[in-house]
Amino acid sequence: MKIVSKIILLVLFLNSQNIIGQTKKTLYWDDKNTQKQSEGLLESGKETGLWKFWNKKGQLVQEAEFINGYINGRVTYYFDNGNKKNEGFIKFGKQVGDYKEWFRDGTLKLKGKYKQGKKDSIWDEFYINKKLKSKTKYNNDFARLQLYLSPQGDTLIQNGNGYFKSYYSENKIKEEGKYKDGLKDSVWTFYFENGEIFSKGKFLKGKKTGKWQTWFDDGKLESELNYENGDNVSYYRNGQKAMFGKLKDGKKEGLWTFWYPKGNIKQSGKYVNGKKEGRHKAFFENEKLKADINFENGLKNGSAKWYNEDGEPDIYGNFKNDTMHGLWTYWQTNTKNNVKYTIKGNEGNYKNGKLDGLWTYWYDNGQVWKTGNYLNDKKEGLWKVFYENGQLYYQGIFKNGKEEGEWKSYYEDGKPEMSGKFIHGKMDGTWVGYYPNGKLKYSVNYNQGVKNGLCEYWDEKGIKEKTETFKNGIYDGKFETYNVDGSVNISGNYIEGEKDGKWTVFIYAGQKLREEFYKNGKRTGKLRIWNPNGTLQQETDYKDGKVNGIMKKYNLKGELIYKAKYKNNHVEKVLISENKTN
Repeated sequence: MKIVSKIILLVLFLNSQNIIGQTKKTLYWDDKNTQKQSEGLLESGKETGLWKFWNKKGQLVQEAEFINGYINGRVTYYFDNGNKKNEGFIKFGKQVGDYKEWFRDGTLKLKGKYKQGKKDSIWDEFYINKKLKSKTKYNNDFARLQLYLSPQGDTLIQNGNGYFKSYYSENKIKEEGKYKDGLKDSVWTFYFENGEIFSKGKFLKGKKTGKWQTWFDDGKLESELNYENGDNVSYYRNGQKAMFGKLKDGKKEGLWTFWYPKGNIKQSGKYVNGKKEGRHKAFFENEKLKADINFENGLKNGSAKWYNEDGEPDIYGNFKNDTMHGLWTYWQTNTKNNVKYTIKGNEGNYKNGKLDGLWTYWYDNGQVWKTGNYLNDKKEGLWKVFYENGQLYYQGIFKNGKEEGEWKSYYEDGKPEMSGKFIHGKMDGTWVGYYPNGKLKYSVNYNQGVKNGLCEYWDEKGIKEKTETFKNGIYDGKFETYNVDGSVNISGNYIEGEKDGKWTVFIYAGQKLREEFYKNGKRTGKLRIWNPNGTLQQETDYKDGKVNGIMKKYNLKGELIYKAKYKNNHVEKVLISENKTN
């Protein structure tokens, strides 16, 4: 196994900008710094010397030597029992020198050498009983088996020649065949664990040649590949052909065809030097055309069409070097009175993969839904949106993908619904809205997308419902709501989002129901509550949002029925209760 030349490390956060000399650095898995993750030396902020790495269970998993922040030297991996797993050397990012692997119990499994990242010279492999298993000679990663012995020590391959067998377990053969001059030669057979043949074919000087076959685990033929003429065919378990095509130098060449399990065509198209060329078509199981796409040198170029299972169009488009380019049409299929019909859903142009030019979108009744232009994948210029009856819903200008300038919307009968201005995609200035009867609904001021200044609201009869004042999206200033007769219902003031000063609630014109005072959003001073007949019902002292002082309650005749002294919302002393003095 080849050791990865550079491992992924957590970023080392350094407290100083420049570390001079070598400094020990330890990273931990936990916040309490009790469970080490990695430890080693830093020089000028980069890893140097031997570094160790542990998993979250506290087990050493790796040791690696670093130079100037890169692995350069010995690298060792460990099993969770502490024994070495493999060990080798990295130099300038490539595997070099001696390499060893061990079994979990510490017994040597494999040893050999690397040269400039590739296996070289003789590699020895051992059984877990410490007996030699094989010797393989490598030259620039090209392998020739020299010697192979059974677990019992019997020589199967000598000087690169002999008959080879390996097993899943005792008496369960895995593969068998001849070696000649260290390379697989003649007929080789590979097996499933159940004993059925998995694959069979001929090798010549280590390379597959002639006809090779594979089978399913039930013995039925799965595929055939002829290395002489390139014929490549595969089958379903039911015996039906699944695929046929030719390979040339390992790459697809000529017409390739794929089938469904019932025998109808699934896909077909031509390949040149392993790349799709010309028109490639795909089909649904009902034999209706699914896709028809043109390719040039493996890239989608020219027209491309997709269809639904009813054979109706789904998407029509064009490509340029695998990128959407030119006119694209998206279709929609709808049902009316139990009858399916297909019409355009939206249509427009792409330029080098980005939306460009005029795009139009339709409702399922064929009426235009919206239309406008794109530039470099962003909305640009005038855009209009319509109701299903064709009446304009709203319109406005986009600039670089953001709303800009005056925008207006309308009701289905054409009467104004709303109007206002955008600056760089944010509502700005005065926006007004109208009821269907033409009466003013609201007048709201915005600055950079948030309410700012006076905002007023009316009902459908033209009677004002509310007045509020904002500063940068926060209540600041006058606040009032109104009764149906137009008189004030609630009156108060905000400062920076907090209630401030006197707040009053009226039943009808001039008749108070409640009066209270605020400072920094907290009640302070007297809270007074009146009965509908105008007599005082309650009077309470507040400080910092809590009842502090005297609370008084009165009956409808104006007679005092309760009086108590409070501190921080808690009763200190009841002075009058049920018209009796304590």
